[in-house]
Amino acid sequence: MNFKNKILIIEDDFIVRTSLVMLLETYDYDISESDSGESALEYLTENKMHLIITDMRLPGISGENFILTANEIDKNFKFIIYTGSHEYTLSQALTDIGITEQNIIHKPIQDINHFKKTIDNLLAS
Repeated sequence: MNFKNKILIIEDDFIVRTSLVMLLETYDYDISESDSGESALEYLTENKMHLIITDMRLPGISGENFILTANEIDKNFKFIIYTGSHEYTLSQALTDIGITEQNIIHKPIQDINHFKKTIDNLLAS
């Protein structure tokens, strides 16, 4: 059986989302995508993911509220916060569920090797 790590990307910007999907598919991950937190939560009720990469500024519910709600669905989800804000700081609610500075990747990706290592470290934990 061919096991692939399943990653969900939540990004409302089509070009950014598509670029991220194409990048990660080159590493042979099984990629799913969503343009909102609401549709991603619906997707998660029927699909198991190993890692979720989410933008923080989304239409509808924010990335933070998405993470907190998804964490209630399954405490085993791993998260990467993918944000364009270099001033972004973690809230206490996110640190309380185990999100750390190592879970934050800033747009645009400056170091693809670091990004892949972050993904692989989270998938291995």
